[in-house]
Amino acid sequence: KKENSWENQEKKINILLEKEEYKKALTFCERAFRKANNNDKQRIKEKYNEIQKAEKGDTDPYKIMGLQSSCSDEDIRAKYKALTKKYHPDSCKMNRDFCEKKLSKINNAFGKIGDKKKRKEFDRKDQGFNMEDFFGGFNRGRSNMGGFQSGRSRSYSF
Repeated sequence: KKENSWENQEKKINILLEKEEYKKALTFCERAFRKANNNDKQRIKEKYNEIQKAEKGDTDPYKIMGLQSSCSDEDIRAKYKALTKKYHPDSCKMNRDFCEKKLSKINNAFGKIGDKKKRKEFDRKDQGFNMEDFFGGFNRGRSNMGGFQSGRSRSYSF
């Protein structure tokens, strides 16, 4: 029973998180939740939510590179150079597999925000702006005057 206690399970989950193995950590949480007593279930839910946030942050190019979204293009290039130097598998002092994965994430992140045009596109998507949503209220097969839908209001974020 001690081996299945939440404290021991959480230690194993934290090891998975250090390795950035979010899917495995989430699966581990789900199994622990099914076996847990009522006292531990809330703590497991909180850990599960924490993992989901970490997983989402793992795809945000600004967070991967340790930058604010308001940074300059020069800041992005400088940070990219510093990170590629730090995590290059040939010069990295950490585990080679970890460095290769980290460098791959950094390269993908830089691919999304390193170019002005791509960065603008990413930022627009990140803010929830979608051209389909914007023009979606026009001419949807209804014969309303001017092509607007009547009786429905939409809100848009730019």
